[in-house]
Amino acid sequence: LASLTDPVSIKCLSGNALVDPKSPQTRAHTAWALGLIKSPATLDDLIKTLNDADETVQVKVIEAIGCLPNNAVAVEHLLKKLNAAGPPTVKSAAALALGQTKSESVLVHLQKKLNDPQWLVRAGALDNLGNQRYFVFNRQAGRTLYGELAYRF
Repeated sequence: LASLTDPVSIKCLSGNALVDPKSPQTRAHTAWALGLIKSPATLDDLIKTLNDADETVQVKVIEAIGCLPNNAVAVEHLLKKLNAAGPPTVKSAAALALGQTKSESVLVHLQKKLNDPQWLVRAGALDNLGNQRYFVFNRQAGRTLYGELAYRF
């Protein structure tokens, strides 16, 4: 599926398979494939699927959005998922996807999640703050990571 990069195939995936009412598996695999394709044209359809009833579908949609090129709209929706009440797997996926966007604006949100009551959410935030590519470009992220590790150990 991920090799289908022509606009018609992408529209079929995002417009049909991503919203298949019968199969959460189909929706999850479609979201995964759309993440690999990395087409900004899929963002609107992925955003519409962010609140899917199936947790696995939500996680795969979030991961797919994180794979798209840096986009303020994507960051906004990922932040909503990170800060909303919901399963820790969804919030952790949002933290990881936010790190993939390489947006400087997410740093403060990831720092706040280091105190989240759910360990999985803390781990997702810490993983991004510890990502070499991320904190090389941002000294504040490096200081936060160092402080968090010193506090925890």
